[in-house]
Amino acid sequence: MVKKAAEPESAETLRRDCRLVSVFGPWGARVLIEMSRSAAESLFELGLPDSPSNLIAAVERDLAELDRRLPGLGDSSGAATALALAYEIEHPYNSATSKSMCARTLNETMTLLRASVPVEEPADDALDLLTAEVRRARGHG
Repeated sequence: MVKKAAEPESAETLRRDCRLVSVFGPWGARVLIEMSRSAAESLFELGLPDSPSNLIAAVERDLAELDRRLPGLGDSSGAATALALAYEIEHPYNSATSKSMCARTLNETMTLLRASVPVEEPADDALDLLTAEVRRARGHG
């Protein structure tokens, strides 16, 4: 689905909201730049189709959740590796072989990161509390 372009953003706003991800190709012929959808829509008159994959955003959400549970994890080398792998998978010029290797390594990295985070114990619900109280009253616990 192609959407109509939004109002153009100022050059200063575009520079502030963009991040150079990589320079590649012969003699640095191509660059990969990350920018907001609204910034890209202001640059391309035809609009942008919906993204087929949201892998980078999904990894960022997972890392934010892990960082919430273990502060500092989001700034670790493992988190940086996971995000770099997500970018490699999304890179349009990477081969399917490269992407599959990156996907396997991304899964392994996320598994290691998840294993380092303490497990959140579910809060006791009212039934658990009542059961514990009855057991104590009967002398069973």
